[in-house]
Amino acid sequence: MSRRFHYTAKQKLQILESLEEEKELDFEMPRSPSKKQIKDWNNKKEQYINLSLLEQPKTYTLHKGASLKYAELYTFLYSKVKSMRQEMIAINHNMLITIAIQEQPELAELSPSGQRSLIDRFMKQFNLSLRTITSKRPSLSQEEAAEDELIRQFKNQYIKTISDFQILEQNVYNMDQTGLNYEILPKKIIEKMGI
Repeated sequence: MSRRFHYTAKQKLQILESLEEEKELDFEMPRSPSKKQIKDWNNKKEQYINLSLLEQPKTYTLHKGASLKYAELYTFLYSKVKSMRQEMIAINHNMLITIAIQEQPELAELSPSGQRSLIDRFMKQFNLSLRTITSKRPSLSQEEAAEDELIRQFKNQYIKTISDFQILEQNVYNMDQTGLNYEILPKKIIEKMGI
């Protein structure tokens, strides 16, 4: 869950003015307001002007809202997501729930929807989204490129052998073992937005 910041009417007016005229603020803004907030503040500008006249002159401090309940867990999960994605491991909700429970066993007591909600809040906090897994491969490492080249050479040699010896199609048998997955592979992965 992202932290909320509460601004006074004067601060909202200053922020709007600074966006229009590129003026400096006389207070520190922890983070930029969203486009939706700016639009809402512009619609209520006259109301804020009236409110600001009633406010007593003083130093305004920004309220950062309640601290995150699982802040340390979220930081740990994000480090795991980063390292797993660097290793090209597809990550889904269930994997993150398992990792979270290993890190904090008391989370096993949450209902399935509570566990899912925890991961959804984590994803929102770190700007992560669900992506559909496609057949498009990322750029290959040197080892993978060498392996692909060996496979290509084998296929070419195979086709040449069949052609050279005029082997009939019905006399060619595939002796490879069929790959069987022992678990259902995910159709979506968790990834950073904009990547």
